[in-house]
Order: sequence, then C-alpha cells, then structure tokens
Amino acid sequence: MKNSTQLFLKTTIIVLVLSLTTNAFSATITYAVATGDWSAANWSPQAPVTGDDVVIPAGAIVTVTTDLSAIELNSLSVSGSLTILSSAKLTVLQKTSKDPLVNLTGGMIQNDGTLSITQNIASNNNYGLKFSDNASSDNSFTNTGILNIDLSKRAAAQLASCIPFTQNSAGRVSTMKFGGTININVPIQSRIFELLGTGAAVILDGTYSFGSSSDYKDWRFLHMGNPGTVTIASTANISVYANYTNTTNGVICMNTPAAGNSFINNGTFSIYGGSSTVAYGIYMNTQVASAPCTLTNRGVLRVIGTFPKGAVYVAGNSAGVNTINNLTTSSVMSVLHSEPSFAAIKLFSISTPITVNNEGIINLSTTSLNLGTVGVLNNTGTMNYNTATEINSSIGNKINIYSNNKKIYIKNGSTNDIQFELIDLTGKILNKSILKGESSSIINPSLKGIFIVRLTSSSINFAQKISL
Repeated sequence: MKNSTQLFLKTTIIVLVLSLTTNAFSATITYAVATGDWSAANWSPQAPVTGDDVVIPAGAIVTVTTDLSAIELNSLSVSGSLTILSSAKLTVLQKTSKDPLVNLTGGMIQNDGTLSITQNIASNNNYGLKFSDNASSDNSFTNTGILNIDLSKRAAAQLASCIPFTQNSAGRVSTMKFGGTININVPIQSRIFELLGTGAAVILDGTYSFGSSSDYKDWRFLHMGNPGTVTIASTANISVYANYTNTTNGVICMNTPAAGNSFINNGTFSIYGGSSTVAYGIYMNTQVASAPCTLTNRGVLRVIGTFPKGAVYVAGNSAGVNTINNLTTSSVMSVLHSEPSFAAIKLFSISTPITVNNEGIINLSTTSLNLGTVGVLNNTGTMNYNTATEINSSIGNKINIYSNNKKIYIKNGSTNDIQFELIDLTGKILNKSILKGESSSIINPSLKGIFIVRLTSSSINFAQKISL
C-alpha cells in the first residue's frame, strides 16, 4: 500500500511539473482551415492558450466574435485575414522575447473591437506592430475600434519604433487606416512610425488626431531613415500635436543615407507644435548626393506652431538637391510659426540646394521665403507672406485684429483671458497686457511702422502683422 501511494504521488508530481513546464514556454499554434471562428476547434496542434505564438497563415480567414482577452498571447503573426468584431477582444501580452509582438506578413487585420498589444519585458525593444515584407500580398491594418499599444517598458526609446514598415517588394504596399480610438503608451521621444525596409511604400489613411491642443505628445511621429515613400491618402485627415524635445530631429524626420525618400500628402495633414517643442516640424537632411529628400503636397499641408529650429528644415549633403513641391492649383501649404522671430523654412547652410515648386498656395508667417543663393523658386501659384498663425483653428477664426494706422482693435474670440504682445520685426516685445475673455480692446501704442501682434493662452497661439 505504501509503495502504491508513493508511486501515485510521484506520478502526480511528474504530471504537474510537465504541465507547468508546458505552460511556461510558448508553443506555435496555427489556424488549420480556410475560414472560421477563432473559438472553433480549427487550430493545430491545439487551441491557443496564454503564452502561445499564434499564426494565421496565408489564405486563412479568421473572425474573433467573443471576448478572448483572458488568453494572453505571446505574439500574433497574420499572413491571412483577421477580423475582430465590435463586441470582441484580443490580447497580446509578451511573456518571452518575440519580435515583433504583432506581425503582418502579407496579411490583413480589421479591428472593430479591442486589440491590446503590450510589451511585458523591461528594457526589451521588440516592435509593437510590424508590416513585414511579402512578395505576393500587401499588408493592411484598419482600426475602427480600440487599439492599445503599450511599449512603456522598453529602453532606448529614441532609437526604437513602435510601428515599423519593412515591406519593400516591388509593387507591394502597406496601408494603415486610422479611426476609432488609438492609445499609444511609449517612452518620450519614441518613433511611432518608421520606414525600415529599403524602398518600402506606405499609405496612411483615415481621420484621426494624435494628441490634442490640451495633450501634446513628446514623440517623433514618422522617421524615414531608409529609402521609400510615405503617402497620406486623399481621403485622410490626420493631425499630430507635438511637444517634441529631441533637439536634433523633427516630428517628421527624412534623413536617409541611401537612395532618398519622399513624403507625399494627398489629403489633409497637420503638425501642430506646442510650447515645449525644441526641434523641427519637418526635417529634410539628405545624407549623400544621390539621396535627396522630397516633400510633395497635393492637398492641405499644415506645419503650425512652435518649431524653434524651423517649421521645415533643410540640410545635408550639398550635392543632393532637396525638393518641396506644392502641386495642383488647389493645393495649400501653410508653414506658420507662432514665434515671429523663428524661420518658417530654414536652410542649414547656404550650400544646401533646394528647389521649391509652387502651383497652388503657400502661406508663410515670415516676410519672405529665404532660399539663399542655392535655392530655386518655380512659382506659378500664390505666395502669401506674414500670414496669421494659429494653433486652435476653431478659436483662431473667431479672433479679429485690425488697425486704422493709429490704434489696434482686437476682438477676443475665447472665453479665457489672453495675453497680448506687440512685437517689432526684430522680435523685441514693445507692449504687453492681458485681454479679458470675449471682450473687445482698443490699444493705442503711439508707434509707426510694421509690427506683429501676438495673442497667447493655454489653447491658442495667434500672430498677425499690422501697420501703424
């Protein structure tokens, strides 16, 4: 009896140890039929459990119909099609190092429910959502639900991207369409989107605001350190509110060392710089003669707010010609600084060549477009200088400033008090006062000449040229 009991206990312990060992290490689970529900018995070798690496192969069409958030996947790879319905949830919570956490390899993800992606290992720089290369199929991610990406435990934030694009096979395109709610939790100065594949083609679409006038992000929105093209779709309306504190880069950084890269806006794309921003809006820095950077606008492109080093900054190898295109007669490009003394478009040195081609409308907050001796302007459109600068358009459009050559008349369109400053063209503040909310003010500075009026509060930063 004693021997039998001991044998039973030993056997039980062995089974428990094996069970714990199996759960401690992830298994690779593959969807094994063409079409079906995630919860159906269509997996090989068994249904996914917490800690598993899940693969949806090419040709497979999988739908998540229920709340599966209790099953914390270690990673997810999609070469087929995955749809998360509005009432459904799916969770990827890293258990062991796996790069990336979610991998699109010629696949499609449609998130109408909740998809949560979390790095759970400190100082680990695995990517959150990667668009990997596939020679046969495009990659596509569409969000209309809730997308949570938490990489807050990672290290070397400024060198690690959250969502990289590496699909570079000829004719293949990666598309990400924004919508719903997107919650991104990363260390400061992180790269949110990045071109990693040589020659990658990326389309960003949808309507979304990353941050707001009360929530500026210390992010680099897009890093283009490799050759390729990022296109904002004609149907897109995307805004980025940035308090970016990396002094050597921009909210959009184009600095490929190889065959050049291109940022194309066909829709509406806006970058708003907050008061803490110490860098650039769009940073064009060609590294070698054969690698120019090209910025092309066929829609509405705004770079507005505080960018001390230049809203658009052009630098790099003197033999590589950078190009800014504002094409089609309906294209509008507004490069506006809330600080009158800052340059809107700034050249790093007079030896940095640049060509500006304008067929539409370019609005500048400065008195001119400074292209130096190496810049070429081909203008068949309209150039508006000393354009008023505003961050919050809904409030800014209600503000009215004008003069009768003697006095300044101001109508405050905000319910909050606003600080008034009168500034000469050298940047010197000549007059300062507080204007009460939703009131009209008349200011008589007893001055003559051309000046800048600036109005600031917690929600607006507005500047306009006047004549006295």
